[in-house]
Amino acid sequence: MDKAFHIEAQDGILVIRIEGTLDIDETRQVIEKTRADTPDAALPRLWDLSAASADLTRDELRRIAELAQREEHSPRRIAFVVSDDLAFGQTRIFGVFRETSHTEVQVYRDTASARHWLLGRGGGRPPQ
Repeated sequence: MDKAFHIEAQDGILVIRIEGTLDIDETRQVIEKTRADTPDAALPRLWDLSAASADLTRDELRRIAELAQREEHSPRRIAFVVSDDLAFGQTRIFGVFRETSHTEVQVYRDTASARHWLLGRGGGRPPQ
Protein backbone atom coordinates (compact mmCIF):
# COMPACT_ATOMS: atom_id res chain seq x y z
CA MET A 1 0.00 0.00 0.00
CA ASP A 2 1.27 3.48 -0.81
CA LYS A 3 1.69 5.90 2.04
CA ALA A 4 -0.77 8.73 2.21
CA PHE A 5 -2.05 11.23 4.71
CA HIS A 6 -4.92 13.68 4.61
CA ILE A 7 -5.47 16.63 6.91
CA GLU A 8 -8.73 18.56 7.17
CA ALA A 9 -10.82 20.40 9.73
CA GLN A 10 -14.23 18.78 10.26
CA ASP A 11 -16.84 20.08 12.69
CA GLY A 12 -14.33 21.69 15.05
CA ILE A 13 -11.83 18.80 14.95
CA LEU A 14 -8.59 18.57 12.98
CA VAL A 15 -8.68 15.10 11.38
CA ILE A 16 -5.45 13.46 10.23
CA ARG A 17 -5.93 10.21 8.27
CA ILE A 18 -2.89 8.07 7.59
CA GLU A 19 -2.72 5.07 5.27
CA GLY A 20 0.23 2.73 4.89
CA THR A 21 3.31 2.00 6.99
CA LEU A 22 5.22 4.97 8.36
CA ASP A 23 8.68 5.03 9.88
CA ILE A 24 9.91 7.55 12.45
CA ASP A 25 11.04 10.14 9.88
CA GLU A 26 7.74 10.01 7.98
CA THR A 27 5.84 10.29 11.26
CA ARG A 28 7.83 13.43 12.11
CA GLN A 29 6.98 14.87 8.68
CA VAL A 30 3.27 14.29 9.25
CA ILE A 31 3.43 16.00 12.66
CA GLU A 32 5.19 19.00 11.08
CA LYS A 33 2.58 19.10 8.31
CA THR A 34 -0.28 19.21 10.86
CA ARG A 35 1.32 22.27 12.38
CA ALA A 36 1.65 23.98 9.00
CA ASP A 37 -1.90 23.16 7.90
CA THR A 38 -3.71 23.81 11.15
CA PRO A 39 -6.18 26.65 10.73
CA ASP A 40 -6.52 26.81 14.51
CA ALA A 41 -3.64 25.21 16.39
CA ALA A 42 -5.83 24.58 19.43
CA LEU A 43 -8.40 22.40 17.61
CA PRO A 44 -8.83 18.94 19.13
CA ARG A 45 -7.09 16.36 16.92
CA LEU A 46 -8.28 13.04 15.64
CA TRP A 47 -5.50 10.84 14.29
CA ASP A 48 -7.21 8.13 12.24
CA LEU A 49 -4.62 5.36 12.09
CA SER A 50 -7.11 2.61 11.27
CA ALA A 51 -5.53 2.09 7.82
CA ALA A 52 -1.96 2.69 9.00
CA SER A 53 0.77 0.68 10.63
CA ALA A 54 4.11 1.38 12.22
CA ASP A 55 6.56 -0.77 14.10
CA LEU A 56 8.24 1.78 16.32
CA THR A 57 10.38 1.11 19.36
CA ARG A 58 9.57 2.57 22.74
CA ASP A 59 12.43 5.05 22.31
CA GLU A 60 11.11 6.13 18.90
CA LEU A 61 7.63 6.63 20.39
CA ARG A 62 9.15 8.77 23.15
CA ARG A 63 11.10 10.89 20.61
CA ILE A 64 7.98 11.45 18.50
CA ALA A 65 6.02 12.45 21.61
CA GLU A 66 8.73 14.92 22.60
CA LEU A 67 8.59 16.45 19.12
CA ALA A 68 4.80 16.71 19.29
CA GLN A 69 4.97 18.39 22.71
CA ARG A 70 7.04 21.25 21.28
CA GLU A 71 4.00 22.83 19.69
CA GLU A 72 3.44 26.40 20.73
CA HIS A 73 -0.33 25.86 21.03
CA SER A 74 -1.03 22.21 21.74
CA PRO A 75 -4.61 21.00 21.43
CA ARG A 76 -6.44 20.27 24.68
CA ARG A 77 -7.46 16.79 23.50
CA ILE A 78 -5.91 14.31 21.06
CA ALA A 79 -7.63 11.07 20.09
CA PHE A 80 -6.23 8.18 18.08
CA VAL A 81 -8.32 5.59 16.25
CA VAL A 82 -6.57 2.27 15.62
CA SER A 83 -7.68 -1.08 14.28
CA ASP A 84 -5.50 -3.74 15.91
CA ASP A 85 -4.02 -4.71 19.26
CA LEU A 86 -0.40 -3.85 18.41
CA ALA A 87 -1.35 -0.35 17.26
CA PHE A 88 -3.55 0.09 20.34
CA GLY A 89 -0.65 -0.81 22.65
CA GLN A 90 1.91 1.32 20.84
CA THR A 91 -0.44 4.28 20.74
CA ARG A 92 -1.20 3.96 24.45
CA ILE A 93 2.56 4.06 25.13
CA PHE A 94 2.84 7.14 22.90
CA GLY A 95 -0.05 8.72 24.82
CA VAL A 96 1.76 8.30 28.13
CA PHE A 97 4.78 10.13 26.70
CA ARG A 98 2.68 12.78 24.88
CA GLU A 99 0.14 13.69 27.55
CA THR A 100 0.83 16.86 29.51
CA SER A 101 -1.06 18.91 32.07
CA HIS A 102 -2.56 20.83 29.09
CA THR A 103 -3.20 17.96 26.67
CA GLU A 104 -5.17 14.75 27.24
CA VAL A 105 -4.61 11.72 24.97
CA GLN A 106 -6.98 8.79 24.43
CA VAL A 107 -6.96 5.77 22.10
CA TYR A 108 -10.13 4.34 20.55
CA ARG A 109 -11.20 1.54 18.23
CA ASP A 110 -13.92 3.60 16.50
CA THR A 111 -14.25 7.12 15.19
CA ALA A 112 -17.63 7.89 16.78
CA SER A 113 -16.31 7.35 20.31
CA ALA A 114 -13.18 9.39 19.59
CA ARG A 115 -15.20 12.31 18.19
CA HIS A 116 -17.60 12.15 21.13
CA TRP A 117 -14.72 12.47 23.59
CA LEU A 118 -12.90 15.15 21.57
CA LEU A 119 -15.95 17.39 21.63
CA GLY A 120 -16.10 17.10 25.42
CA ARG A 121 -19.17 14.96 25.62
CA GLY A 122 -18.13 12.48 28.26
CA GLY A 123 -15.83 9.53 28.57
CA GLY A 124 -15.70 8.67 24.89
CA ARG A 125 -18.77 6.55 24.28
CA PRO A 126 -21.83 8.14 22.69
CA PRO A 127 -25.08 7.72 24.60
CA GLN A 128 -26.88 4.45 23.77
